[in-house]
Amino acid sequence: MGEQHNMRIDVGRFGQGMILLTLSLYIWELLYTGEITRFVAPLFSALLIGILPVLMLLVLYAFATLRLPGEKRGCSCCLKKERPSLSVTWLLVMIPAVLGICLPPPPLGTAILPQSPVVSAKSASLPLPLAQVRTGERTVRDLSWTDFTEDFYQKEVTYEHHPYRVTGIVYHPPGWLPERFVVMRYMITCCAADATPLGIAVEVTGGDQLKNNEWIEVEGMIRRTTLPQADILVPLAWTYGQKEQPLLQADGIRHIQAPKDPYLTAPLVNLTPAKETK
Repeated sequence: MGEQHNMRIDVGRFGQGMILLTLSLYIWELLYTGEITRFVAPLFSALLIGILPVLMLLVLYAFATLRLPGEKRGCSCCLKKERPSLSVTWLLVMIPAVLGICLPPPPLGTAILPQSPVVSAKSASLPLPLAQVRTGERTVRDLSWTDFTEDFYQKEVTYEHHPYRVTGIVYHPPGWLPERFVVMRYMITCCAADATPLGIAVEVTGGDQLKNNEWIEVEGMIRRTTLPQADILVPLAWTYGQKEQPLLQADGIRHIQAPKDPYLTAPLVNLTPAKETK
């Protein structure tokens, strides 16, 4: 008679397969629902689509190699070493998937901003009264955060005294006047870990009734004013070194739901050399 083997299930390999399966299903859910935009930029979402089939192949391999040969009956000289059980590394792989499923994270908010010192936001020249900046008689344009922060001090005539619509979350810096706050958005390059806040100061009566992290849509006129030490605030750091900062004199505010894509995406750097002009 031939030698017989006792076939056993490799518990460690089964655990690895389950961890990979959980991670794969979690990534698929993020891609299917669009929630992946809370973690990575759209370009990297496409990379995850390519990674998902690889994970599924690893899942199939893990479950296909579950069975282990046991000891040979009547022989102890050819015993094979068992594969190692689950290591700490595999447990670390499991943690993000479990936390993401059980505790879905909200979009980034003001809580991650560094604690700023109390500053005074009194301006040297008061903004125009609300009655003089009504936006209803003009076409209101949506403000492009990237263009605005890059071009305001070079092309201020384009923005000043024109009505704009701004969407973002509310941030009340410590020490600011009750009617003033910051509307901000986070910009990411590859993922939420490198998020950079961009903001603009807003003034409106009753602004202190708005709460931090509320999503709002603001319409109003943009003008220059002096906001001492405003550039030490992270969302307004893009105005660093400037004597004056832009201020949105709000004419209308409404609460909105958080957008499907809560983050702005940093534009890709153009590495193509510029053409010489004759």
